[in-house]
Amino acid sequence: AILAKDNYQLRIIYQTIGAVYYKSGNYELALKYYYKGLMLSTNSLNDLPVAGILNNMGLIYMKVGDFESALLVFKKWLDIKKLHNNTEGIALSYSNLGELYLSVDSTEKAEYWFNKSLELSEQINDMEGVAYVYYALSKVYSITNRYEEAKESCLKAKEIAIDKNNLELIADSYFRLGKIKEITGYKDDAIQYYAMSFDMATQCNYSSTILNS
Repeated sequence: AILAKDNYQLRIIYQTIGAVYYKSGNYELALKYYYKGLMLSTNSLNDLPVAGILNNMGLIYMKVGDFESALLVFKKWLDIKKLHNNTEGIALSYSNLGELYLSVDSTEKAEYWFNKSLELSEQINDMEGVAYVYYALSKVYSITNRYEEAKESCLKAKEIAIDKNNLELIADSYFRLGKIKEITGYKDDAIQYYAMSFDMATQCNYSSTILNS
């Protein structure tokens, strides 16, 4: 029992160190410590804390372009969420699979997983989850030249984000709406949306959108 407790505490330490390296962009060391944490979880690989490690590992693999590894750990993560009947986690798993397929331009599969996530998020009334999926779908629609659908989806994301006071998603939505307007030839509208995105991103110190602006 003491050994199990020590292993649990050490796993948490490794997971925390991995998270620090992940946030700082040092993905190699992040994966190293996440893997160490998994190695101390051999008797509990279906536990929800393990799912958290797998999720972050999947996100890292996706960022560095290792599609197969990302797919493997995301599917394992999904299995754990289903085992525990964690509906919100299942919806997020579907969304992550959508993002993964979108990262390799597999838009049909991306749209499939995003729609599964949207359906489940709506069922449990997870409105922030709904907003993020609408935003993700707007990216799919833009890539596939369905600009009216892209605009409508992004507007839905923006309205929910405003209702939930999610400033980062509001900034992202304005930026994407600017892109859609620019592509479809409405330059003045695009500039207005870009300016709104920059202002919102500056207000909440959201560097990702500021750098895109």
